[in-house]
Amino acid sequence: MEDRFHSPSTPGSPDKPNANRRLTFITDPNSYAVTALMATASSSQVDVLRDFLYSYIAFKSDIGMFSESCGFSNSSLYFHLPFYSWRETHQEPRDLRLKEDGRPLRCVQDMSFLKAESQGTSFKKDYLCEAQVSVLIVTIDDTVWTGYCFVDTYYQPQGERKCVDDYYEDGMQTDPFTQGDANKPILSPTDYFLASLHYQLKVFRDEWMNTAYNFKKRVESYIKGFDYTLAESSVLTNRETQASLAWLFDTQDQLNMLIMSLETSIACWDNFTPQDHFPTIPITQPLKAIQQIFIEMRNCLIVLKNIRTLYDSHEKAV
Repeated sequence: MEDRFHSPSTPGSPDKPNANRRLTFITDPNSYAVTALMATASSSQVDVLRDFLYSYIAFKSDIGMFSESCGFSNSSLYFHLPFYSWRETHQEPRDLRLKEDGRPLRCVQDMSFLKAESQGTSFKKDYLCEAQVSVLIVTIDDTVWTGYCFVDTYYQPQGERKCVDDYYEDGMQTDPFTQGDANKPILSPTDYFLASLHYQLKVFRDEWMNTAYNFKKRVESYIKGFDYTLAESSVLTNRETQASLAWLFDTQDQLNMLIMSLETSIACWDNFTPQDHFPTIPITQPLKAIQQIFIEMRNCLIVLKNIRTLYDSHEKAV
C-alpha cells in the first residue's frame, strides 16, 4: 500500500498536485487475502470491491466504470482480463486455491490429446491454464483514490513467478500495476487506470498469441499426419476410430471455449467507449496503444477462427 503526498512547491519549482493514493497488489489472492481486504475496506468501497472480487473469482471479462453518490461522490474504473496460458512442462501446473466444491479456482486442461501418436512422446506435456489479471481504481476525487491489482501466477514456473518483493529490487521500485517507476507516480486516477490497462493488456496479448500459435501448430501437425486413405476405405480399427472421434470432440470443445472467451474480452472494450468515459482526454497515448493492442487481439481471434475452419474441413473429410 502507498500514501503519496507532494510537499509544498518551492519558489521556481513546478507545482505538483497533492495526491493520496493507496495501491494494493496481490498475486494469486486466496480466501485469507480476500477476507482481509473486505474487513479493512472503507464502508464506501465495500460494495464495489465485492462486485470486483466476484468477477475476478468467476473468471469473467469486463471493462467498465461505475459512479455513485453516497456521502462521498465515489466512482470506480475496473477491468478483468481472463486468458488461457499455454504451458509445455514436465509437471502439471496446479492452482492450490479451491472453490467450495473442492475444485481448483482456475482450471488446467491437459492438451496432450492434440498430438498425434505418430509424433512420438515427450517428457513434457501441453497444458492450457486459466489465468486472469484484474484491476480496480476507486476514487473519491482526482486526489484521493485506491487501486487494487490481482494477478494469477500459479501457472508460471516457480522461479519466474512475480511477487511483491520483486518490485523492490536493486533500489528501483517498479509499479506492478503499470511497470513504471513507482518513484515517479501517476497522480491522476484516470491516467493511472489507462496506464495499468495498457501494460496488463500487453501481458494478456502475449499469452493469447502464444496460445493461438501453439494450438494452430498442434492442429496442423495432427491433420498433416492423418491418413485419409484409411478413413476413406473404412479400415480404421475400432481403437483408431474412437481416438479420431475423441480428438474431434476435445479439439472442438477447447477451440470454441477459446474463441468465445477472446470474443467476449474484445466486445467488453468495444462496449466501453472510452470517449464517453474520458471526454477530456485526447486520443493519444496510451489510448492509441490500447486500441492498437485490441487490433492485434482481433487478428489473434482470426487465427483461432481459421483453426476452426481447418478443423471443419478435417471433420468433413473423416
